[in-house]
Amino acid sequence: MTNPQDQGSLEEWASQQPDGYAEHLAGVDRTNAVVATENIYNERGVLIARKGTRVNKQAAQRIIRHKLAKPLETHVRLRESLDGSQLYECLSGLLKKYPDMGEVYQAHGFDDECKVMLVDQNLNALVLQKLTVMRQQMPGTFEKGLFCGMFAALMASELGLEYQERKIALIAGLTHDIGFLHISPDVISKQGRLTPAEWRTIQCHVVIGQMFLQSIPGLDPRIGQILLEHHERCDGTGYPTGKMDKELDLLSKVVGLADSLQAIRVNQFEQNGRNLRDLMPYLQLNDVTYSADVYRSMCTIIKKSPLEPTARNPEPTSRAYANKLYERGLMIKEINALLTNFLGVLIEGANTASTRSVYLRLIMIVNHVVTKLASAGLGKEELLSWLASCNEMEEKNVLLELNEI
Repeated sequence: MTNPQDQGSLEEWASQQPDGYAEHLAGVDRTNAVVATENIYNERGVLIARKGTRVNKQAAQRIIRHKLAKPLETHVRLRESLDGSQLYECLSGLLKKYPDMGEVYQAHGFDDECKVMLVDQNLNALVLQKLTVMRQQMPGTFEKGLFCGMFAALMASELGLEYQERKIALIAGLTHDIGFLHISPDVISKQGRLTPAEWRTIQCHVVIGQMFLQSIPGLDPRIGQILLEHHERCDGTGYPTGKMDKELDLLSKVVGLADSLQAIRVNQFEQNGRNLRDLMPYLQLNDVTYSADVYRSMCTIIKKSPLEPTARNPEPTSRAYANKLYERGLMIKEINALLTNFLGVLIEGANTASTRSVYLRLIMIVNHVVTKLASAGLGKEELLSWLASCNEMEEKNVLLELNEI
């Protein structure tokens, strides 16, 4: 569980970390010249790099050692930068890469509006600069932005929001992880467990993204707010401040759900041949995490597509598959009993503890898990009995039931 922090403390932490953007620019400079458009000074007025300097590895190392008087992105120009047409082409490429995503997109008839938003509406040059750098330096994160931008706009449309709201959703989805460009690449690319300090640094991407977007004149300030809140959750379990449902912007919940679905579709489903239709059980288990309206909008979007759930057997036989799920069901039953007892201990402790707020947060989280296990039926005797009696038939319907479980 993330310990609730005020936004100010996260901003302070971010200000103490080295800015990784210069390193990314140096990487881009190897194939796409990055040039200082004016003299670059540190916060004390000392000249760090002259106008016309290439932001290569050596220049980046000098820049990283200083706090600059103005943000680095305002000092530089890329020889070639993405435009709206190229972003649209990138999205088209992503839809070909993930055909199930393309089917959802086409079923919703979203292409014309998406093209207008990206091509005919001039996106801010600084935003395009950051997306260009991200495309080269963090291609997976760039693709994630395309995925989230599209699905955020689709959900905004399904929710009946006006065109301007849908456009805000698209831009916020595209840029939601833009703050990662300012975090040290060593932390971003670290393999294995993060230290508490490193995890805190990762969390900084939400405030960095907000500060960047809210510094751009003429850009709707809600976009920055959405970036700040896209890791908040309606049940108070998110970060940076542990906000609850009614405290969050609707589009923050929309982008947050799109972000989570992308992680499941790409990080999990891509390895085992599943498609977006197989997200339905995940959505059902998280209907209050992202708010009921947002959950229902995503369910409707998927149901409108021609996609079918995947009947896949990862085990040698359906009997072996059922046995594995039966064992997991027994484990879940035992865990549920332990959590129920733990909940009672927390409720009792909350009445006397000096740290009552921590107890209340834990009670909320544990109660949410216990409630979800009960509503899903996982670990119930009826389900366990069915799994125990499941025969060897490889019928599609049996496999669909097992996959959903």
